[in-house]
Amino acid sequence: MAWQRTIKEVRPNTNTDWYEASDDTKAHIKSTYEDTGKSLSFSMSLSEDTLTIFKTRIFDTEANRNTFVTDDVIVADRAVFAQHCTDKNTTKSAVTDEEI
Repeated sequence: MAWQRTIKEVRPNTNTDWYEASDDTKAHIKSTYEDTGKSLSFSMSLSEDTLTIFKTRIFDTEANRNTFVTDDVIVADRAVFAQHCTDKNTTKSAVTDEEI
């Protein structure tokens, strides 16, 4: 069964930049997960007030979701994201992490 993981980031105002992974991280995700069919889709949507962004990734299986979450590149990116949240006064939280 497919697995959906949605992360929410909330910023204090519209002048605050959203977190964006590095080009190297994006390339790793593309080659390791998207090009191989392990990640079926990735989408982003903004709240009406544009202070909240939802980032949703669909994996083909829970096992591939687990591989993604424990991937060294992804773990390192989460640390950078956490620092971004501290520096920019944003918050990050999981909204969904479930089988669909």
